[in-house]
Amino acid sequence: MDRLIDKKADKPVFCAGTAVALVAVLWLGVCGCGGCKPEDVVREAEETTTETLQEPAERTREPGEEYHIDGRIVRVCVENREKNVLSAAGSGVVYAVLGEDLWIATAGHVLEHAGDHTVRVDFGDEDGREAWVTCEMFRRSESADVAFLRLPLDELPDGICEKLILPVTDKERYDAMHRQDVVCVWGYEEKLITFEGILEEFWIYVEDFAQDMMVADCEIAPGMSGGGLYDGDGDLIGIACGGNEAGELVAVPLHVVQAEFEDLVLQHAVS
Repeated sequence: MDRLIDKKADKPVFCAGTAVALVAVLWLGVCGCGGCKPEDVVREAEETTTETLQEPAERTREPGEEYHIDGRIVRVCVENREKNVLSAAGSGVVYAVLGEDLWIATAGHVLEHAGDHTVRVDFGDEDGREAWVTCEMFRRSESADVAFLRLPLDELPDGICEKLILPVTDKERYDAMHRQDVVCVWGYEEKLITFEGILEEFWIYVEDFAQDMMVADCEIAPGMSGGGLYDGDGDLIGIACGGNEAGELVAVPLHVVQAEFEDLVLQHAVS
């Protein structure tokens, strides 16, 4: 996977128009903004069958056409099965395939207390059909609000692999993004939903998350943390992490997601 150009800068501060620090209200059962070390959490896998994941689509639509999201977004739940309690609920993005493993990207705070809980992923569709699988292992960043769930392909439910679609990205267009560009976020509330907005800041320090993030004038609903933020052409540009009452959304930009994936997953794969 090619790493996008790192858009790092000296730590920005909120300026005119965003002078008040963004208050990120996370609509989740468990809230947090990172802090734990990358870790592997072993889980009991559900018995399923083996299939072959299709290759990433180069483009799923032309500009102006309806964007097809089915197969890109999943539901992520952290459960305390002893107490039969749902500890956290969020969303995730079908992100990468390495060897025989599928990797799902999500917001790190969704898995904040997942070490002693059960993590499950739902590969259901837009029509409400559910297809749950237990996650065997995940890695969570200590520097950005992002985490990655590993699911062996041969443990996915029947019929799932053939419909999954890996992210479409355009490095040149991503690097050229600027304020007022159209964006949309996809994720799960009670069902898969979406909101459209505009990009406010590509790279700005957000105090509540203690990291540089992307900010958009866009709604976000409970359970959508960990879902995908996309540009107007349906290319993945970030992982949604939360929002505030003013209708602003914060997300981890794609180049940070890619850098964390390299550090947490790819480095482990070659070591």
